[in-house]
Amino acid sequence: MLPPEERASLIVDSFERSGNLAALGALIAAALREAAEEERTGVETTLRLCVQVLDQARSAPGLARDLRATMRACRGLCLTGLDARG
Repeated sequence: MLPPEERASLIVDSFERSGNLAALGALIAAALREAAEEERTGVETTLRLCVQVLDQARSAPGLARDLRATMRACRGLCLTGLDARG
């Protein structure tokens, strides 16, 4: 994937060559959809990693009960975030 600056430059260059406002709008919309999808994927990956780490850490011997409860709550929040993303 291209960095935002390069994407923007390609969009502007395309518009300058064509002068087509409708095409410019379509290119901007496509770039925004792509960026949003990349962000969504990154957040889902992070939430899944957190769930795995919390699952494994909760089973550590000698972990205080309040810390174990906090980890359960955090795990629940991560799962809720994943469910909300569909």
